[in-house]
Amino acid sequence: MPQNDFIGKETDEMYTQYTDIVNELDHYPEELFLGKKILFPCDWDAIYNCGDKIQFETHNKINEIINIIPNADIPKCNFVKYFWDTYAKYPETGVKLFTSGFNPNNPANPNNLSCMDVDYSQFDWVITNPPFSFVTDFLKILTDESERRKNTSRPFHFIIMIPWETLGNALSNFFVQKKMFPGWGKHINLSFLDINKNPIQNERGKPRLVAIYWVTDLDMNFPTVDNNYFVPQHSVSENLHLFFDERLYRDDAPRDENGNPCASDGYPILLHKQFKSLYYDYPGYQAVPITCIDYYNPRVFEIFGCTSVTEPCRTIGNFKLIPSGFGLQNKIPGVKKICSYLVKVRPEIIEASRGKKPSEVFDACKHLLGIEEVNVYE
Repeated sequence: MPQNDFIGKETDEMYTQYTDIVNELDHYPEELFLGKKILFPCDWDAIYNCGDKIQFETHNKINEIINIIPNADIPKCNFVKYFWDTYAKYPETGVKLFTSGFNPNNPANPNNLSCMDVDYSQFDWVITNPPFSFVTDFLKILTDESERRKNTSRPFHFIIMIPWETLGNALSNFFVQKKMFPGWGKHINLSFLDINKNPIQNERGKPRLVAIYWVTDLDMNFPTVDNNYFVPQHSVSENLHLFFDERLYRDDAPRDENGNPCASDGYPILLHKQFKSLYYDYPGYQAVPITCIDYYNPRVFEIFGCTSVTEPCRTIGNFKLIPSGFGLQNKIPGVKKICSYLVKVRPEIIEASRGKKPSEVFDACKHLLGIEEVNVYE
């Protein structure tokens, strides 16, 4: 793949602040990284901008970091700095760090290597802030490698950042296919740095905040944005959904007993103007805003499709797409938030909550949430 196809977007040079990296990566158990080869494929300046502050060896355009001078003022490569300070400078951890990248300030450098051209089979982890202009293509490479090595003696994992605004397009495929899960940081606003280590500013001269998600191929079952484990708190008897829109269905969709079009499971698709209106006792599809990702726990509900993409919707059979970048936004009167994801509450949750009052549902379902799977607080 030619490097020039994925290099040169001005908005792609956004450097992650060290505190934001710590706030995310400190929640992952250290056992995940011990003895692993970790690649930072978008941190070209870990080498090019640091002069003699880093000692490294270059092999086939991949730079293995041998040593970092203590207290060196490394200007941009905060991912490298975090893993060096936390793991790699201690030989007993067995952690080895590698960088690659295309240096836009020196495009003729013979060691330039785009993150799209790396041989990821040589590494155990990729951790980076990728260029947002081609994050979908980059994720495809990472998820394919993760799938290829699943259930092998050398699994491949990644932790990266994606912009919130991309969740209404092809990135939803990765959630639908369970190739990607939210990390600890969900829908958070970050201020990134420019090449001179200054906050990137908006047109009003204020620090430009970007809403992002941390995502990983690992189902870590982290708490939701409310720092809790979400379970719906509304019953279908409350009738919180406001609209039933026939545009959600194809013309040949089956009909329920009242003559209304329904999904292939025989239930109408219910629409909610906010995600927290999700019913815990409805077995059919429910259309919700993309903010469902903030509360995503596959032990509670599954994502089956998105209105703004085509591929995952084939699994539903009679779902009709609304041709809009963000699904049903502005297409349903009175619905201001985006209704774009189709979800179903898992049958175990429905069964456990049967006959329970909304206030009793969490305790009734607690044993199904997998809260003890990963202790993220130690």
